[in-house]
Amino acid sequence: MPLILVISHSGCGAVKAAMGKEPLTPLIEDLVQPIRESLRSGDDLTQAIQGNAQYAARQVMQRSNLIAEAKDTGKVRIIPVYSDLNSE
Repeated sequence: MPLILVISHSGCGAVKAAMGKEPLTPLIEDLVQPIRESLRSGDDLTQAIQGNAQYAARQVMQRSNLIAEAKDTGKVRIIPVYSDLNSE
């Protein structure tokens, strides 16, 4: 069965920026705004990164009827994955 992997990674700078209070440039603000929609209060950075991957996996199905139909009929799986870049 084909897989679609939505891969997140430890220390993600985009998620850090989305969680931060510092002012961002307009370009960076545009990039992190969708990430803010995935954030839950109380999450630490790792939880926020993992939550963003889950959110992005749901977005794939919401934005593509073709992929949503393939998932619903068991033709493809969509899996959010977290990669710890500090592990060996």
